[in-house]
Formats: sequence, C-alpha cells, structure tokens
Amino acid sequence: MLGVHPDHLFALLWVSPLLILVSLQVLLKETHIFSPLEGGDWRFVLGSALAALLCGLFWEMWNFYSLAKWVYHVPFVERFHVFEMPILGYAGYLPFGLECSVVAEMVLGRRTSH
Repeated sequence: MLGVHPDHLFALLWVSPLLILVSLQVLLKETHIFSPLEGGDWRFVLGSALAALLCGLFWEMWNFYSLAKWVYHVPFVERFHVFEMPILGYAGYLPFGLECSVVAEMVLGRRTSH
C-alpha cells in the first residue's frame, strides 16, 4: 500500500518498525518501552526520543556542510528547512530514537530501571 500512495503514507516508514516491535513484546507479555507510562514515568521514552532528535540535528548539520550530501524531499512540506531537512522531517527522529532503544533492550537485555 505504501508503494501505491507514497506521498500520503510515508510517515508509516517512521513509525511502523516501532509499532511492530512493541506489538510483539505486548503479545509475548513482556515489558516494553511504554510500560513505565502506566505509572506516569515518561523519562525513558522522552529521553530516547529527545536524544535521537539531538543526534539528528547534528547529523543534519554535518550533512549540510559535507561535499557528498543528501537532500530531503518530504511531501507537502518543502519549506522551512533546517539545514537540508524540512523541519517536519525532524519528527521522524522521535520514533527512530524509541526504535533504537527497543532494539538495544532486545539485544542487550532488559534494563532494571524501567
């Protein structure tokens, strides 16, 4: 479906890996990145998302000044660029940070501070 309507469904590429991995954890009755939210603890979720956003800002800055760079084209928002990325494109770093945390926890083992 994404190939048929890429201009409208491109954001699924940002969130679908996170949704799939967390859904598997829920089905297996494992704790997941959103488990602490039940108790009102947003620290790990916000920390993961904001860390990726900060990393993405530096990544895009280095891309802007590199000789071999890439330029983004986000449908419907081809204005308000910060470096080469439209500002709305930075929203993709938020779920990416959560995905990185989920994968890291799956590979390295469960954190006890959740």
